[in-house]
Amino acid sequence: MATPNYAITTQEAQSFWASRHKLNRAKAIIAFSKSKANANDNFRRMGYGYLWRKRLINAFAEYVNQPEMKNIPYSPDKDSPEWWIELAEVEKNNG
Repeated sequence: MATPNYAITTQEAQSFWASRHKLNRAKAIIAFSKSKANANDNFRRMGYGYLWRKRLINAFAEYVNQPEMKNIPYSPDKDSPEWWIELAEVEKNNG
């Protein structure tokens, strides 16, 4: 794993980083990034493809630079819709 820009100091942040749900990990990467460009670079370094990075940043840009991760919705690992359904809903709501 890459070294995050900030220390993981809250229980919420620890939960996101420890989650196996793809969107929770993506939200953690974005929240621990200093800007959209930094988020893109962090995703690139972790092996995410161009279109996948673009979709994630467009969907979750509002969470950039929030390492305490307060008020960021957590996707439960069990009994949640598949990650692609959840991402499509977020994209639809963001317009």
